[in-house]
Parts: sequence; C-alpha cells; structure tokens
Amino acid sequence: MITEFSLYVVVIKKGFLFVFGNEIVDVAPLQNLTELRSLWLGNNPITDIALLTNPGELEELLLFNTQVADISPLQGLNQRALARPVQHACG
Repeated sequence: MITEFSLYVVVIKKGFLFVFGNEIVDVAPLQNLTELRSLWLGNNPITDIALLTNPGELEELLLFNTQVADISPLQGLNQRALARPVQHACG
C-alpha cells in the first residue's frame, strides 16, 4: 500500500496518475507535476487539496471517497482547465 509519493512508487505515463485506494495524505509532491492530464486520488485519506490549484494540463480530477471537506481551492478549475468536472464525494 502506498503511503506517500516518491520516484520509486509513482509512475506517470502519458500524463495519467492513478493512486486509488492507498494511504496517501499529502498531495504536496504533485504541485509541480503540471503535465498530468488525469489525476485519480480516490479512496485515500487526503484532507487538504489546496496545493492542487495549479492545474497545468489537468483535464480530469477524481477525489471521491477522500476526507476532503473543502474543495473551494479548486473553484475555478472547471471553467479554466478541466474537460470533466471535479468528482468529489466524502466517504
């Protein structure tokens, strides 16, 4: 089970990163990965996504089944960058 991002456990291939169902709590290592197109973080105990405000190439962001209570840091992303809306539901 992945508990943190590192170069040894994260493989970004063609702009997609899927780290579903792990123990990720800190998204800070992702803040400079502006080449990501799809980012799936569901089923992780993430609580704060404020560092994901620089969307870069991001088109899809899935956050369902996380502990994120406030998605206001992403408020402008749907109109500005995302082809699909942010999918979010606390679990």
